[in-house]
This record gives sequence, C-alpha cells and structure tokens, in this order.
Amino acid sequence: MKLLSVLIAVLAVVLAQAHAQMTCPCVYGEPRDCESTVLANSGPEGDTCTTEINPCVPCYCDPEGPYTCSIVSGSGYQFTTEPECEEVEKSVVQCPAEPPLSPCEEAAATCAFKLSGPDANSCIDPLPNSPDVCITSEMTYNGQEILQVGNTNLNPNSEYYQDGAFVAIQSISPGPTQAFSPSFWKPLVTCVGHETPQSNQAEFVYDRCVRLWISSVQFLGPDGQIVNENFNDFGDNCVVFTTCPE
Repeated sequence: MKLLSVLIAVLAVVLAQAHAQMTCPCVYGEPRDCESTVLANSGPEGDTCTTEINPCVPCYCDPEGPYTCSIVSGSGYQFTTEPECEEVEKSVVQCPAEPPLSPCEEAAATCAFKLSGPDANSCIDPLPNSPDVCITSEMTYNGQEILQVGNTNLNPNSEYYQDGAFVAIQSISPGPTQAFSPSFWKPLVTCVGHETPQSNQAEFVYDRCVRLWISSVQFLGPDGQIVNENFNDFGDNCVVFTTCPE
C-alpha cells in the first residue's frame, strides 16, 4: 500500500510538471479499460453523472518513458456526491501520432524474409508438436514466395533479443542448464522449426523475440527459372518472430 501511494505521488508530480510544459515522457501500456464520469442530466438543481467503461488511452506519463506525449487540456466531470457532479478542467495524455515499433518489430522490418499470413503479426506457439516440423507459416523473400531455404551455417545462426540487444541463443543468461545448440531454431524448407528441447530448455522458448539467420534461398525468377542465392554474412538475410507466453 505504501509503495502504491509513492507511485501515485510520483505520477502526480510528473503529470503536474507535464501539464506546465504540455508534454511528458511516456510509455505505452497493455490494453485495458478505464472508468470515466459522463454527464447524464443537466438541470436547474444541478448536474448528475454516470460512469462508463471505455478503452484507456494506451500511453501514460512515466518519468523514465522513452517517448514524448502531449498533454491536452479540456473539460470533464467528476462526482461531488454521486450521482451529483460538477464540470472541471482535466488534462489528457495524447499519444504520439504513430505507435512506436517494439525492438522485435524494428528488427523484423530489416529482414528480407517474413512470415506470411496471420503469423506475420502474431506470436508463435513454440512447442505445438514434434521437433523438426513447421511451427510457423511459410516464409517469403522480399515479398515473393520461395521454394526452399537452406539450413543456416552462419554463426550465430539464431538469437534472442535480451537486455537491449540480440544474443546468440547458446549464450543467453540466465539460460537453461544445458545450453541451446546454435541450430535449435532452424529453417525447414519454407518455414521455421526447432530441435528437441534438452534438459530444461523448454522453459526458455516462450515469450521470446527470435532472429534466425538464413544462409541460402531458392525461388523462381521473373522468367520462371529457379534462382539460388547464398549468404555468407549478416545483412537482411534473416527472419524475426515472437514466441507466445506459456
């Protein structure tokens, strides 16, 4: 309770400072509902209000926030003695015009390989079935269908986003008691699969941002001929996906 009071006090100070300067450092939060007070009736004896539940503004002021939000002043209502209410001045946080990309989304945007269909914008169940079978939809390469991709021979060949950077999965910390093999995540013809989890590795496959490097791809050229491309370095020859929470 004391911690909650301190947090509320800190946010109040930040919002007060923000109101003075009309901007504040802010963050995006998880979608949630908020209760608001709205005018129900206005008459000579005063105003009465009711409450409504609506989606909250997705961003809010936070002194450590990486984004800058605007503070918009306007009028609203608050209860005096419910259902009686009065009109008051209120400040509302206004999110940036374009929602920021997550680090995983930013990394995915730099890769020439993308997952197709619903998997392109949703998390992947990392352990839905047996190893060495597809857990994702088919990949595309620069927007076109592919015939197959080669098993990667790059080092590292797959990485997790951790503490602000991508780290080879065999080097993550904390990690499983038996380190992942570099090829735990692997390309399988046109999709992504994985090896059999060893020891407690299954505990470290959920809720992860994974970047998988591709060493070769085969596709049909404009003339219908098969084209083979090989990659010996780290450029845009990657695919990024997010695994679902357990």
